[in-house]
Amino acid sequence: MSPHDRDEDEIEASRAPLMDHLIELRSRLMICVAAFVVGFIGCFIVADPIYVFLVQPFAVAAQFREAAGPGGSVSPFDLILGTAGLVPVPQGDGQTVNLIFTAPL
Repeated sequence: MSPHDRDEDEIEASRAPLMDHLIELRSRLMICVAAFVVGFIGCFIVADPIYVFLVQPFAVAAQFREAAGPGGSVSPFDLILGTAGLVPVPQGDGQTVNLIFTAPL
């Protein structure tokens, strides 16, 4: 018996009928849907901290821009280091920074 024949015999022995494949596909899809639902609910519960995390770089940039004044420029490195907390961020006038969107992509 050649190695090629043994490989073909192993492949033939491991073949499953179509119904077995469909059952396995259904079980994997159910697991994926359940994981998606759990992830969605988890993100919905912690939506406020996620929003704050996403707005923080924008708020830091707004404070640096306000400190630079009209026509002033802000270094991208200052923005990165300010967001990371490595450079002190200038104090603004306390206005709340909000993200504005007009439509989902």
